[in-house]
Amino acid sequence: MFDEMIATIREDAVHMLLTIEVRQQNQEPKREQVAKPTGEGAPAQAGAKGATPCARDQDWPQRSLPLRQRPEMEKMHLQRVSP
Repeated sequence: MFDEMIATIREDAVHMLLTIEVRQQNQEPKREQVAKPTGEGAPAQAGAKGATPCARDQDWPQRSLPLRQRPEMEKMHLQRVSP
């Protein structure tokens, strides 16, 4: 079992060494875009709808604070706690 493991490691190491791509000095690596850009930050394509801000986000009121964080409740709590 140990000999099989050693043979597998040796085989993997030789495989990696033989499949290395040699680069020229000062040469930029090749890059290709695989995923398509999506979402709000993506550049607009010809004929595609551009990213426009939603009007409903501006119409909604600001979210209120949780009860324990409101100034009135803090005052009531501080009155109950003796220094």
